[in-house]
Amino acid sequence: LRYRIIERSMSPGHPTKGGSPIGLTLSVEPTIGLFDTSSGERARRTGVEARLALDGALVPSHLFGAVNLSYEAERVRPLGLVAIDAAGKVVNATDPDVVGMMRAPAKNESGLGLSAAITYQPIENYFIGAEARYRRAYEGLGLQSLAGQALFIGPTFFVNFGREKTLAIAWSSQVAGKAEGSPGGLDLENFSRHEAKIALRVGF
Repeated sequence: LRYRIIERSMSPGHPTKGGSPIGLTLSVEPTIGLFDTSSGERARRTGVEARLALDGALVPSHLFGAVNLSYEAERVRPLGLVAIDAAGKVVNATDPDVVGMMRAPAKNESGLGLSAAITYQPIENYFIGAEARYRRAYEGLGLQSLAGQALFIGPTFFVNFGREKTLAIAWSSQVAGKAEGSPGGLDLENFSRHEAKIALRVGF
């Protein structure tokens, strides 16, 4: 779901008269899944991502900038049962203190993200650029407890083939980060070392 709050006066290849030099868009993307993306196990997964995107033409038709603020939340409940002891704690099924079985507990996570990107159009409809993203991971759906943070930097590429066909490619590497309670200069518990995205969009 996407709503354009402010229409920018010029978009790549499609200049318009009047309007604002910047654009502001709010998007909300709900998700439903049948497995846990971190473990690969079957699970019931529901989530939502909300994004506020600000973009503008720094040099009309050539240089563009964007800043995004995002919030995401996800609830994952593995399928099946788990063993519990007399205190109601989850234990190994072979543990002698097992007193019963119950549905696997749900795992609630949320996160905040702030990104900044710049893109240059050397020839019409072809764009190359770079992006920096700062992300924070939390336990709980309401950002209750900080679990870790990371900074990603990498290049981007975008091409507009026309007739509502576009291709976007992005790759980034974690250059700094920290998981709560863990030493080191990276957070590899809550985030991956590298991230890549390829998106082909076709309009109908």
